[in-house]
Amino acid sequence: MTVAVVGSGTLGLLAVALLSRVSPARLALVGTRAPRLALGVALGATETWNVRRDQRLEAGFGLDADFDLVFEAAGTVDGARSAIELARRGGTVVLEGISGQPSGMDADAVVLGHMRVQGIFGASRNAWRWVVELFADGVLDTKPLVSHSFPLEQHDEAFTALGDRSGDALKVQLTPD
Repeated sequence: MTVAVVGSGTLGLLAVALLSRVSPARLALVGTRAPRLALGVALGATETWNVRRDQRLEAGFGLDADFDLVFEAAGTVDGARSAIELARRGGTVVLEGISGQPSGMDADAVVLGHMRVQGIFGASRNAWRWVVELFADGVLDTKPLVSHSFPLEQHDEAFTALGDRSGDALKVQLTPD
């Protein structure tokens, strides 16, 4: 199986960590921030594509856009469009990100490509139980996703770090003394 994850935020990186456990032949992470793409490799991505710096999707990213499964976690219109374009004929696209805007996806690409497109939001009680077991068993380690840690009394600094897009905070943790 070949897999692409579009979006290198928390959910995209968690998807890479989880999907790497099934050892796909290819596991590509598509994103916009170099530090997060590097973390994706540490979590199991076999290749990364920086859409701002390296490639443009219209040019095929330089990758063979022939993925069996594409998981979109970008939460942007471009992310949803990219996910459809990266899937192979007969492939599956899972849309998780919420952009709040019409996607402008090419419905003909879905129909003519015999694709299965699935949206997801929320999870069942059993799904939560399964994920908690993965964390408890050490199968999914969330520690690499915590980019900043502050004591509780430094909450102002924590929220400043979280809001600073240039600082590349992924998850900011407040810890009690």
